[in-house]
Amino acid sequence: MVNAWVRDVVSGEVFQALGNPVGYSGSLTEEEGQLNLDITSTAGTPAYRTSGFKDLFAQTGSPGTGNNNYVNNLYTAAPAASGTGWTFTSSDGLVKKTFTLGVGSSLFSSSYTIDPSISELFVRFGLSPNLNDLLLNGQTNLGTVNNSTAGEFSVVNGTPARSVRSFVKYGGTGYNAALNAAALDQSGGFNTVNMRNQAQTHQVEVYGPAQ
Repeated sequence: MVNAWVRDVVSGEVFQALGNPVGYSGSLTEEEGQLNLDITSTAGTPAYRTSGFKDLFAQTGSPGTGNNNYVNNLYTAAPAASGTGWTFTSSDGLVKKTFTLGVGSSLFSSSYTIDPSISELFVRFGLSPNLNDLLLNGQTNLGTVNNSTAGEFSVVNGTPARSVRSFVKYGGTGYNAALNAAALDQSGGFNTVNMRNQAQTHQVEVYGPAQ
């Protein structure tokens, strides 16, 4: 998911809540870097953008052991078995994810099926609540994160005129994922707020086991 918008049902106004298409992509192909860090290493290149449902790291053994092969992987698409939504399968067949957006629903939902050879899959989201205001005012109106609600992470960009909230639900009934509160988007030495090192973006990372 490279972009997402929300609509104020009262005023009819539309606000971007995820993605930053005007930001520097870092490559001519606009593929996203594998690291989400401000350094270049043999493990990959730094990312200047983070989309939604970015399969950042597949852990295959002890923590830190694995690969980032799924960041720019070419997934195949097919109608979901349920008849609603789409199922995307990685080129090696080890990761399958089904996305649905029901009629009248306010949630864009995903369900992952991961091969047992991957012990845990780490997935990132680049939240940009009210991108227009972020472009004009930077992080001035971007509030602190809220993960006090069980199984939900959110961040609000609030101005005197309106507040726009971007959120990710990862826990609770029907969910089997957790928030990675230790996630980083910088290697050290920067004065930026952690997970806000990319332009007009607050990143959040969740992870789940093979199932």
